Amino acid sequence: MCRRWVLSLLLLLFALCPLPDSAQKTDPQPAHLSDTQKDAIRRTLLARMDKDAWCTKGKDDAFVKDLAFSAVPVADHQVILVSPGAGCATGAQGSNSALWLLDLNADSPRLIGSPALKLGGWWENVLPHVSHGYHDFNVGWHLGGAEFTLTTFRFDGQTYRPIHSETVSPGSR
Repeated sequence: MCRRWVLSLLLLLFALCPLPDSAQKTDPQPAHLSDTQKDAIRRTLLARMDKDAWCTKGKDDAFVKDLAFSAVPVADHQVILVSPGAGCATGAQGSNSALWLLDLNADSPRLIGSPALKLGGWWENVLPHVSHGYHDFNVGWHLGGAEFTLTTFRFDGQTYRPIHSETVSPGSR
C-alpha cells in the first residue's frame, strides 16, 4: 500500500514538474541480447561486486539471474542499462536501485557506469549535450516523501561521472 502511494506521488510530481525543453524523456527499451552477451554482462558484474558494494559475494550470486537489460539511446551504438530484479541491490520502496551501463561496441561488454561511480536510482532522461560521443543523462534518487535528487552524468572518455545534482521538493520547480 505504502509503495503504491509513494510511486503514485512520484508520478504526480513528475507530471507537475515538466522537463526542461532541452531534455528528452527517453524510457529505456528492452534490449535484444543473446544469451552469450547476457552471460558476459553477468560475469562483468559479479567480478565487480566488491567495488560496487551491492551484494555479498558468494551469498547473492544468484541475484544476477534476475537482471533487467534495457537499451538506452546515449550513443550511436548499443549501450545497455542493467538494473536488478528484487534482491540486494534495490531499495525497500522499489524506486531506487543500483544501475550499471555497459557499452557493447566491442567484442566484450565494457562497463561505463556503475554504483561505485554513484550511478543508481531510476533512469530519467537523455540530454542533448554530447561528450566523447556519448550523451549526458539524468537519473533520479528518491529521498523520502515527495523529495528526490536529480543527478546529471557526463562521459569523460572512459566512464560516466556525476557532474551536477539537484534536490527537488514539492513546489521547488
